[in-house]
Amino acid sequence: MFLELSIALKYVRAKRRNRFISFISLISILGITIGVVALITVTSVMNGFQKDLSDKILGAVSPVTVLRTNGGLTEWLQAKRVIDANKHIVLASPYLQTQAILSGDRLGGAVIRGIDQSRYLELKNQLISGKATDLETGKDGIIIGADLAKSINARIGSNVKILTKDSYFGNRDGEKEEIDKNFEVKGIFSAGLPEYDGGLAYIGINVAEKMFPISSTHGWDLKVDDIFNSRAISESLSKDLGSNFHVQDWRQTQANLFAALAIEKKVMFIILSLIILVAAFNLVSALVMLVVDKQSDIAILRTQGMSPLSVMNIFVFQGLIVGLIGIVSGGCIGTLLALNLTAVVKFIEKTFNVQVLSADIFYGTDVPSVVQIGDILWILGAALFFCFIATLYPAWRAASTNPAEALRYE
Repeated sequence: MFLELSIALKYVRAKRRNRFISFISLISILGITIGVVALITVTSVMNGFQKDLSDKILGAVSPVTVLRTNGGLTEWLQAKRVIDANKHIVLASPYLQTQAILSGDRLGGAVIRGIDQSRYLELKNQLISGKATDLETGKDGIIIGADLAKSINARIGSNVKILTKDSYFGNRDGEKEEIDKNFEVKGIFSAGLPEYDGGLAYIGINVAEKMFPISSTHGWDLKVDDIFNSRAISESLSKDLGSNFHVQDWRQTQANLFAALAIEKKVMFIILSLIILVAAFNLVSALVMLVVDKQSDIAILRTQGMSPLSVMNIFVFQGLIVGLIGIVSGGCIGTLLALNLTAVVKFIEKTFNVQVLSADIFYGTDVPSVVQIGDILWILGAALFFCFIATLYPAWRAASTNPAEALRYE
């Protein structure tokens, strides 16, 4: 093996008589390098988008949500005891939710959610104006999404009305009081997701209990000790709570979105792998021409007792060495580019006065990038595999060389 590797390294270092072979080898190295750089960069960007999206979703949606589908007060209290007994649940916040129309200068449909004080701190992190704690000081306060505020032309201090299908306050005696007062906008939030910023509003849960119809959604928002274990926690709770409650984790509520991201990542991996595959075909061409160029060398090695397998290994090693040059250079360049992608994109935007991402289409204007060692290893491994496959035919052709025929005209 040492002899075969030494000869392969000698062929790589030697100045070839046929410069076209060297040119094809250089093209192969560049192709592999570009393919690896593209794969690492795009995969890192997909990871970044997924992480950025997960963070934004978790800012607006609880890791685990429990919805009441049936049952009365007794079942509600029993469920509360089950939730409190679960050691993985850090905080349980009750909520009420219903569909309604917000009436400001214009009308806009929205989901109105009644929350308690335990959710105010979390909501505070999303506010772009106003205060979440203002919901405590006035029963008629409301906090709305930024896009929703624009659509109904509302701002801090504006008055809006909430119109539900019942549109009245009720009391325990069954008396009805028509809504004739406005809700004051106490805050405007931005979760970074259009579906929440454009269609969600919060009020105090005490007001919601009086205002919302009986058919409104009742449940808990649950914080857990490990958001990536939320699936197992939700399944355990579902068994304990029974059929009167529906339990779902944050990945289930956004299943279609994350499934689409996963499929897109796989498709991009396959498409960009074709760059490496094309470069590998160039490697085949270079090695085939090298085998023809080294016919006399191969014949001499065979006559001195070298086996066909050893001859085959020489050209396999040479192809892998050329491939490794492209793989290592591509891995280094791709990793550096992925780690500094935000700065590179900002430089391009500033230099050429362009916007890479539009806020109207994507969830943000920055290009997120998360480098994962596992993805890089997969990419480098796939590139090395393609290079190995590319060496097999030229190496087999070299091993099949007939020494007598090769030396006949030497």
